[in-house]
Amino acid sequence: MTVAQELETKTVLLKNCSVCQADLKNAPLKYYVSDPFQVSAEQFRLVCCSGCKTWILNPRPSRKEMEKFYESDFLFEPNTKKKSALGQLADLIQAFNLCSEVNWVKKHLSGQEKYLDYSAGNGQILQKIMEGKPAITAYATEFSPTYRQYLAQFLPEKQVKSDLKEIDVPLDVISAFGVLEHVEEPYELLEAFHKQLSPKGKLILSVPNPESIQRMLFEKNWYNWIAPRHFNLIPMSSLKKLSARAGFSVVEEKHFFLRTNSGSFALSMFPGLDPLKKIPAWKLLAYAVLFYALIPVELAFAQFGRSAFMGVVLVKDTNKS
Repeated sequence: MTVAQELETKTVLLKNCSVCQADLKNAPLKYYVSDPFQVSAEQFRLVCCSGCKTWILNPRPSRKEMEKFYESDFLFEPNTKKKSALGQLADLIQAFNLCSEVNWVKKHLSGQEKYLDYSAGNGQILQKIMEGKPAITAYATEFSPTYRQYLAQFLPEKQVKSDLKEIDVPLDVISAFGVLEHVEEPYELLEAFHKQLSPKGKLILSVPNPESIQRMLFEKNWYNWIAPRHFNLIPMSSLKKLSARAGFSVVEEKHFFLRTNSGSFALSMFPGLDPLKKIPAWKLLAYAVLFYALIPVELAFAQFGRSAFMGVVLVKDTNKS
């Protein structure tokens, strides 16, 4: 039995939108997209909810089936061997490319808060934030045991958890970059964040923008579908409504992230340049040139809220109990 055939027997069909609960039976727009990392040969179906315009993966692989799509090959693992000059330069560029997320979080940290980077990966963003704000008490959650080992190299073990439920203190700031699109029930996660935050706490989110110029240009070939790992791609208007339902108010919007905006543009054009696929050095160089050449284009799109990634800062709505 092929991987694709196996997946066909283990999918979950949603009747209702996971964001607004509208009936998905007659969703007007559909794309069939491939797994960019070729774990499966399956074509995955995306539908656009007629109620909130969220793009929903439907049907989606079962929870158990999803495990194979998050194996280590999907995640970029830091190379522990001695690196060449080109490799060291690539690391410096990667660190620089994190500046949008790092500086955004630092702006909302005065100095001594309890801060959580939710789904922190290998901790590159968190480390940079800690360097700039050494007085904070930092926490990290990460589902990957491999990545939790990396995080434990610069955080006490008691501050590295696999799940939000394992943190037993109120948090002042939580960031979740590129997370909400991966979860089955985004409202439930927002509600959990709300409960974990202190009364004046802040939640900082970033998500792909399904109303971006990129999505309109590339349609089913847009890189940010990343099927089947992205379950929900939520437009800004619906993200605000969902956040309000979970008890939040939006106090800030952001429409450009150096690391992700032009990167998804480049990979929508040339998916073979994806650094996550462990490509040769010449392809890395080609990707880097294209990445930086496309920054002005995405900055222009960002002026109209139509860039490939977007974000919000949320605070608890004091008018709601």
